[in-house]
Amino acid sequence: MPGRRRSREGGNTGLVSASPVGFTHDQLPLLPREFSPRAITSSARRAGSLLVDGRQDTRTAASPPYTTDHRIDPVRDLNGVGLVYFAAYFSIIDAAVLAYWRHLGRSDEEFLRRLVIDQKLCYFGNADTGTTVTLTVRAYVPSGGVGDEVLDISAHDRADGRLLAVCAIRLLREAVEEILHLPPGEVSLDETLQELGADSVDEVEIIAQAFDLLGLTDSLPAHERSRPLHLLVDDLSGRSR
Repeated sequence: MPGRRRSREGGNTGLVSASPVGFTHDQLPLLPREFSPRAITSSARRAGSLLVDGRQDTRTAASPPYTTDHRIDPVRDLNGVGLVYFAAYFSIIDAAVLAYWRHLGRSDEEFLRRLVIDQKLCYFGNADTGTTVTLTVRAYVPSGGVGDEVLDISAHDRADGRLLAVCAIRLLREAVEEILHLPPGEVSLDETLQELGADSVDEVEIIAQAFDLLGLTDSLPAHERSRPLHLLVDDLSGRSR
């Protein structure tokens, strides 16, 4: 497969496709269109977001956009040839989500216990060490209904505005807040559903939605629903692996 090389000495901002000397791929079968990442990549680049699934009109902003900066660190973010390692984008984005989490008044412990149902990341460019990356976090919830919280994150080079990456994260947490009509950030994972005001019908609805989002088909006995939320999250997360 084609790799990347620098178009100018010492810079990461102008990478171009480059294949190893002597590498050929004519003998390989074409990738079926349905498995190609090109369509979603092109849409995400144009929109500056991975939330281009046709459901934009069904979502409502949960809070104003939150912006934070990250300076590319030569120790943590670069690989052996001096490029931003693709996996570093995940930690860079997680750091932005943590900053947003704290901005909402949520604790670090709750951040560690969050249940990520799905995460997609698409990156478009690289950056030099010392570059300041501006990350914007937007949070959405379903309009007029119960559902998962979706985080939409974009990363731009602050100096020239280049789009470096976009990410979409689905979190289970919002279901409890929606069903129990609690303000965002009011759910403590150390409490039980009953302590948060849930009756037996609420419990069934919350657990059913969690099972549906995680693709689980078994059931949870009634006595197990009385455990603190962090134990329920651990249980459901373990079942989904």
